[in-house]
Amino acid sequence: MTDIDVWGLVQAILASIGGGALLIFGFSSFLATVMSKRIIQNEKAQQTIDLEKLKNELKSETDKEIALLQSRLKTESDVEIEKLKHKIDAQSHKYKLNKTHEHEQKVKIKNVISKNKITLINAAETLDSRLWNFMDNHNRNWHVNNEQGDKYYLKSFVYRLLVFFGVSYSTEKEMIFLDSTVAEKQDLDFLKFLKVFQLLMTDVSLFDGQNYDSKMDSDHFFKDNFIAMVGCVLEYDNDTQLLKSIKAYDSFINDDETQRKADKLVDFVSGLTPSNELRWSRMLSLHLVINAFLEEFGYDFNKVSDGELINILKHNEKNICLENLWALLKLYKLDTNESVLKVFGKFRCF
Repeated sequence: MTDIDVWGLVQAILASIGGGALLIFGFSSFLATVMSKRIIQNEKAQQTIDLEKLKNELKSETDKEIALLQSRLKTESDVEIEKLKHKIDAQSHKYKLNKTHEHEQKVKIKNVISKNKITLINAAETLDSRLWNFMDNHNRNWHVNNEQGDKYYLKSFVYRLLVFFGVSYSTEKEMIFLDSTVAEKQDLDFLKFLKVFQLLMTDVSLFDGQNYDSKMDSDHFFKDNFIAMVGCVLEYDNDTQLLKSIKAYDSFINDDETQRKADKLVDFVSGLTPSNELRWSRMLSLHLVINAFLEEFGYDFNKVSDGELINILKHNEKNICLENLWALLKLYKLDTNESVLKVFGKFRCF
C-alpha cells in the first residue's frame, strides 16, 4: 500500500471518527436539552402537585379553623343571645309588673278618693260657709264660750271643723298602704290638699319669724292630739277599720264624752279674734286653702267668684302667715295648681 493510500485511509478513519464525535456530541447535547426540559417539566409538575396539595391542605386546615371559629362564634353568640333574651325577658317582666302595680295602685287611689270625695266636699262647703259668715260677724262674739246663749254658733263651728278634718284624716288614712306617688296629677293634688289641711292646724312653720314658742300649743295643735280629737266624731268599722259613719250634730252635742274630747278645739275657736294675730291668721289661711280646694274639686257652684276673690283679699290684709303659707304650698308642689293660683293670685307677694 502506498503512502497515499494509507493517508487516505487515515483521513477516512479520522473523518469517520470525527463525524461520529460530532454526532455523539450533538446527540448528547440534544439529549441533555430534552432531559433538562423533561426534568424541569417534571419538577414543575411535581411542584404544581405539591403546591396544589399544599393549597388543599391549607384550605382544609383553613376550612376547619373557619368552621371551628364559626362554631365557637355561634356558640358564644347563642349564649350571648340567650343572655340578652333572658335580660330582655326579665326587664319586660319587671316592666309589666311595674305597670300592673302602677295601674292597680291608680285604680285603688281613685276608689278611695271617689268614695270619700263627696263627703269631704260637703264638709268643706259647710265649713267654708261658716268661715265666710264668721269673718263678717266675728265682732258679734257668737263664737265666744260664755254663759249666755245656747252656744249653737260655737258648737256648730267646732262640729264643722271636726267633721271636715275627721273626713280629711280618715281619707288620708286609707291611703297609707297605697303608692300615692303613681297617682294621676289631679288625684295627687287631692292627696296633697289632705296633707296641707292637717298642717294648717298643726304646723308651726306658719309662724316662722313670729317668735312663737312651738313647745306650747297655744295657737296650734300637737299633731297626735289633733288626730285623736278629730276622731271623736268618726265611727269606724271594727273589722276593716274604715270610716263607717260620722256622728250627727245632735249626737255630738248630747254626748258629754265627745264634747270633752273637743274641749281644746272649743277653746281655740272661742279665742279667735283679730287681736290674736297668730290664731286669726291660721284660720284665715285655712279658709284660703279650702277655697282653692273647692275651686279645684267642688261643684260648679263652689267656684270662687270675682266678688269672693275681692273679699278674700280684704279679709287677708292682716294675715301675717301669707308668705309662710305660700312656702308650705310650694313645699307640697301646689303652687302650680291653677285653682291655688286663682285664689292666691290677687296677693302681691305672689
